[in-house]
Amino acid sequence: MNLNPRKRLNLTLGGRFEKSLISVRSDVALPETTTLTGIFRNMDLANPAIPSQVILDEEAKLFGVPEGFANNFTSQDPLVSDLSENVFLPSATMRLSLMDGLQLKLGYYETINRPSFREITGDIFIDTETGDLLAGNPFLVSSYTKNYDMRLEYYPGESSSTIFGNLFGKDDMFGVSIFKKDIENPIEFIAPFSDRIDEMPFNNSEGAQTQGIEFEFLKSLEFIPLNLTNYFALGGNLSLTDATAGVSASERSKLAVNEFNVEEALIESRRPLVEQPDTIVNLNAIFEHPDWGIRLVLAYNWKSEVLETVGNSTTFDAWRGASSSLDLTFRKEFKNGLSVNFAAKNILDQGYETFYRNRAPVAYDEVISSSYDQYANVNFPYSENEYYGDKTRRKVASRGISYSLAMKYSY
Repeated sequence: MNLNPRKRLNLTLGGRFEKSLISVRSDVALPETTTLTGIFRNMDLANPAIPSQVILDEEAKLFGVPEGFANNFTSQDPLVSDLSENVFLPSATMRLSLMDGLQLKLGYYETINRPSFREITGDIFIDTETGDLLAGNPFLVSSYTKNYDMRLEYYPGESSSTIFGNLFGKDDMFGVSIFKKDIENPIEFIAPFSDRIDEMPFNNSEGAQTQGIEFEFLKSLEFIPLNLTNYFALGGNLSLTDATAGVSASERSKLAVNEFNVEEALIESRRPLVEQPDTIVNLNAIFEHPDWGIRLVLAYNWKSEVLETVGNSTTFDAWRGASSSLDLTFRKEFKNGLSVNFAAKNILDQGYETFYRNRAPVAYDEVISSSYDQYANVNFPYSENEYYGDKTRRKVASRGISYSLAMKYSY
């Protein structure tokens, strides 16, 4: 419903009710030596030099394995997951026109992030881009987010002020947003103890919070006195985000078994949220000619490094370095109702690098000190320099270029 007590104020209240059922059954017979069976049945697959029962117990807690599940599960049983939900997601937005061309927007809304079929299935599959072995988690639950937004938008072309002359057009826009998100049970990825699987999804019971600021602009080039420049525009946005997730007791215990992280006190109570860069830059060059029915967009995207996978008792956290891409989209609409869409993604074919980073590097001197005789014969996988810095995990020189072509006819 819309309430308009004044012309400059618009208030919208809403909500959405969703009823859903995700049902997945994996009929693949899991042999006794697979990681999934080991985790879900608490089998001893650990390194004899490390307290395996602690690791597997903590993994069971992280992955949400219900108590007593192992007693009713054998290696030949299929892994079945039924996720049934009835949710109501409210929303409220307010738009206030402060002056001609200047708007203040406030918003609150709730969202749900359900596990994908790949994330919730009990099967193991290969990531075609990285070659990693990934496994689903049949004990995942949906993640819920409470979103708070405040945005200020300025449309100089709508302003009655003549201070800028004809510099700005009617569609030019400058905006700044402040946002905050409280996330319950975020779905993240962690490396299981066994090296048979590179990563598995889990619900972080400690939750996550993100907050940040975003700057956005859209500027036409019609002020340039050249032919066709009124059909060109430049746009973009800069997003700066602080995203952190809580470190549960299970995650802390699992990491503390690592020879390099023997002191749990060195592991902080919060860490970066998986797959959330702290900086995102988007730049767009747009050509749109309504009379010709053509829209052409060249889009550049840059993301800062992100935490890819939470580490375990034998490896550090896995990070993915900064990455960028350049995409091209083209749309042509014909007067007879036919439209053609073409897209080329990552046309520069730029790759990326992944690396390991220790979360508690101060522990190195305490562990490797000559006074610790119990570590004298330990074959550590990292040298001192690698321990303090980043250790390369994988370099991907090319991600490939993807093309798509679509046609639509309306009558």
